[in-house]
Amino acid sequence: MQFGSAVDDRSSANTTTAYAVYDLPFGRGRQFGNDMNKVADAVVGGWTVSPILSWHTGFPLALYNNTGDPTGTFSGGIRPDCKGTNTVFGRRDYTAAGGGGGFLWFDPSNYTNNTSGFGNCAPQLSHLRGPGYYNWDIGLQKNFQLTERFRLQFRTDFLNAFNTVNLAVPNTTVAQSTTGVINASQPARNIQFALKLYY
Repeated sequence: MQFGSAVDDRSSANTTTAYAVYDLPFGRGRQFGNDMNKVADAVVGGWTVSPILSWHTGFPLALYNNTGDPTGTFSGGIRPDCKGTNTVFGRRDYTAAGGGGGFLWFDPSNYTNNTSGFGNCAPQLSHLRGPGYYNWDIGLQKNFQLTERFRLQFRTDFLNAFNTVNLAVPNTTVAQSTTGVINASQPARNIQFALKLYY
């Protein structure tokens, strides 16, 4: 069995990643079923599982004006004005005509368009963060030794194995009907298969 992990809190979010490689103890030469016949061993023996955990807290959000260029500098990503506290609701249900539903992640009434000069909102608001991320990817593989030289490997990977809902970032352009709203998520579970011949 092999395993490893890494923790990074130097960035704007706390991040943890960990992995393991574990030979399942079933089949010939292993703890259980050492004397099983070749047919049974070909089915249940010799499997290796390799999970990968990814987790991080939400990143600070950057808000943007919903107007043209009040600075006269021809630059993009103009910052709006902050007029209140950075209120995060989290997964508050949201429904509006034409809005498509979703979650109202933060209070949009605390932010307004900047109409002249540079807005007073910071480039990134440390207390206004998007959703975090939590995910398990799991790989399962088995090797078939065909001859001394040739080896066949079957592998299947479960991406987002537990089908965890990880929300996308909210709309961060102010003064829109969906400002602060999340109506998308990261991809759902995906299963893929591979067959490799080693020689």
